[in-house]
Amino acid sequence: MPTELATAICSECGADVRFAVGTSQVRCDHCRGGLVICEQLLVRLSCPNCGGNFCSLDGALCGHCPYCETPVLGLTRDNVIQLIAPAKASAPEPTAKLVFLPFWRMTGLVYGWTIGAKLEVPIDAGTGMSSGEATALPSALISNEEAPSGRVFDISLADPATLAHGVTSLRFRAQLQTFEPYDASVHHSSAEVVAPARSIAEAKDDLTQQALNLGHSANNLARIDCQRADVVSATLMQLLYPFWICGDQIYDAVNGHREQTVELSAPPPSLASQLFDDLRIIELRCPGCQQALAVESRPAVLICDSCGRAWQVGEEGLEPITVRYAKPQLASEAATIQLPFWRVQCSVSFSGQTADKSIDLYQRLGALRPPHTEVSDGPLHYYTPAFGALRAPRLDPAARALTLRQIVPHPLAGLPQHSTQRQRFQCFFGASDAARMGYAIWLSILPTAAWRRARTLRVQTSAPQLWYLPFCGDGNRELRCLLTGQQFDRQVFRGLAH
Repeated sequence: MPTELATAICSECGADVRFAVGTSQVRCDHCRGGLVICEQLLVRLSCPNCGGNFCSLDGALCGHCPYCETPVLGLTRDNVIQLIAPAKASAPEPTAKLVFLPFWRMTGLVYGWTIGAKLEVPIDAGTGMSSGEATALPSALISNEEAPSGRVFDISLADPATLAHGVTSLRFRAQLQTFEPYDASVHHSSAEVVAPARSIAEAKDDLTQQALNLGHSANNLARIDCQRADVVSATLMQLLYPFWICGDQIYDAVNGHREQTVELSAPPPSLASQLFDDLRIIELRCPGCQQALAVESRPAVLICDSCGRAWQVGEEGLEPITVRYAKPQLASEAATIQLPFWRVQCSVSFSGQTADKSIDLYQRLGALRPPHTEVSDGPLHYYTPAFGALRAPRLDPAARALTLRQIVPHPLAGLPQHSTQRQRFQCFFGASDAARMGYAIWLSILPTAAWRRARTLRVQTSAPQLWYLPFCGDGNRELRCLLTGQQFDRQVFRGLAH
């Protein structure tokens, strides 16, 4: 029997990783980073060109078909998809009934600002004894715990309809589970599919709140109060998992194990039929010139190397988007590297002051003005990186520096010379992600203690623009911005490993 192939996106560098279904661990050939396959979700897909079946982690496909090398993209980002796990174990009894119970799952990144907290115990002045329970309050004294941070999350939640059957969680066993896109015409005919009692909006809200809870972080510090954080690059799924029901006993229909169930409850009312997005696979070709689009990560925007047109990944496929290239203000003999940033117009409220112009950043908000910075009365903007990969992000120092200086780039008349895939990096974060990352940028710029900033900061955004800004490599470890002349350690940039 031929080996079924699978593809994944390296969580460190965004490269295409290939392996055989059943492999528990694999290493990326580009950055040598490791992937633990058995802890993730495999989705069986079909190539739109050759029809070959292969698997992809979480259906987050962006790469090449392992059989015909056609560049393909799975439209899953910002969509809500429905997956089902086929039953593999035989019925424990002839009278057993096969049912599929609904679970909800969300994967993505939490990008925000974590603030240290110290333990404070109220003391009674008369007795000298503790007068109440200890409370963890934000403190500006622990400066080493006041920093921007990010983490990857992967959270599953049982639907109330599943809880009513006595199953409390979705525990993936050591063996690999393979899911496939749900097709009502096929799967409804062979078994009962239990309708969920939680709506898509409710499931998304519940999972988002769990993702923002620092208890889900593997690097959780004791006594941390996360004041500002947002979920970015998230994908919501409904998983239908098979079980055999024999009277009051429930068996996992994938591995045959009997479930340790809780007391059954009355089934909640089912919701009306909900609309889920199709997990569609499209061939990555430029809609303008029909040339294949080069892809090395899970992109939000792709640029054709043949005609130079830019396309963003929308719900229905590739949609046109305007991309601007900034004119270098400094000369360099080294090769120019084009890094994508989102430039977002905004209005910022902080400590009773509101700023909507660049000059207000220093005059009203009290930010420290860098030397030799020209002051403008134009609209206030901030920058966030568009490049990256599916891993815990760090706040980009170049984005902070560009925001603090309120850089106004001047567009080139056309495409930059030698603007190829090697010198121009793709966009992992989209416009909606840029709007959500605004708080983390402003918290790192504004003065006073971090917890005071978090309590009073409000940001309203509009008109995000995608800019490719020129950098050059000064040595092996540094990149220099050709707009400001500032140098940055290459290691802090994400998605530049290959």
